[in-house]
Amino acid sequence: MKCFVTYQFRVYLILVFSVSILSNTKSQVLRNYSTISNDWEVRDKLTDDEKFQLGNKIGEFFNYYEWNYGSIDPVETVVPIVFHILYKDEENRIPREKIIEQVKLLNDYFGNKIRGPEDDPYLDNAVDTKITFCIGDIENPNIQFKQVGTEFESNKFNIYDEKEGFQNINPDSVLNIWVVDLPEDNAGWAQFPFRPGKTDGIVINSYYLKNKDEKYNSSKTLVHLIGSYLGLEDIWGEGGCTDDDVPDTPIHDGPNWDCYPQVHISACGGLTPEMLGNFMDNTPDKCAWMFTEGQSKRMALTLRKYRSGLIYNECNTKVRLTTTSSEDLSFTKDDITIFPNPTMNQIEIRSNKIIKEVKIIDNNGKTMKSLSKLNKENFTINIEDLNSNYYFIQFISEKNFEVKKVIKI
Repeated sequence: MKCFVTYQFRVYLILVFSVSILSNTKSQVLRNYSTISNDWEVRDKLTDDEKFQLGNKIGEFFNYYEWNYGSIDPVETVVPIVFHILYKDEENRIPREKIIEQVKLLNDYFGNKIRGPEDDPYLDNAVDTKITFCIGDIENPNIQFKQVGTEFESNKFNIYDEKEGFQNINPDSVLNIWVVDLPEDNAGWAQFPFRPGKTDGIVINSYYLKNKDEKYNSSKTLVHLIGSYLGLEDIWGEGGCTDDDVPDTPIHDGPNWDCYPQVHISACGGLTPEMLGNFMDNTPDKCAWMFTEGQSKRMALTLRKYRSGLIYNECNTKVRLTTTSSEDLSFTKDDITIFPNPTMNQIEIRSNKIIKEVKIIDNNGKTMKSLSKLNKENFTINIEDLNSNYYFIQFISEKNFEVKKVIKI
């Protein structure tokens, strides 16, 4: 009888313990970013010549960042966003107010307004990136919804399809963010700079905007993805003690999945603490709170050199919820002509649409000239008083905008 009771009790303990493990495992979702795997899928669709050109651009990016690190000066920049919400049913639809709240949180996080713990060894390394985000007028934000019956897990490229999902809107001038239902452990992905325009932007799992998971309840998943979109790598690089190519972040041996009550020393040699509070790690939201100066400079470089169409000095309310295939609501590459370029004194503008406003912005994001109430298709701009450099010219029509680059010699 004693053996029988002991055996039963052991079986009972094993069952309870097993159920406990399964229960805890089910509730502990581990967030994974699929930016790298998605990038390889995008590359596989390129021709050999396109892959070769992409490789050259990637090499150019790293070289430019390394050579110009000391002279990169982040400036106040406003990035316009449009959200594409794809949902299966009303119960799982993310409300408009939640998206507006998300943008406000982005501005807090990128603006270094959330201070880290006092015992964090990197407390003084956090900076304001000087990047803010907007979605147009609060009364009429750039958010569009579509109920879908499609599972995007098996064919993710349907997300960008006009019938199954949403085509992106002016990806050179607007950050497109798709919110979709994915498996809970897949946080989503961002597209790195200079990849194909059709898929340019960010796809985020709606699970990480609902704030229902106690580990990921502060909307910081999108912060990490925007970091990737603006040229940052995961802080652990490619894993195995590889570098993220930012000089002021420590080497990590891999992603961190949890917060630690004490300093967490890297397994990559030495006694260097890992930067658990960095947004480009994978710690739970309550631990993440900072970008470094080096990361801020790298994002500034990406904006200046590769995503210059996103640079604004104030919230752009002219984004329209229409795709680039629309005939009358977006410029095309041939809509505006600038000549001569390079130039010494003035530039001639020729357009087939009426331009209402023009801004000339230097490579630090500062507005050097602003012309309003033009209402012209063809006109001349005198830039004789500008220093020799390259500048970005923003052309704003009634319903959209375009950015061109001009060189003053």
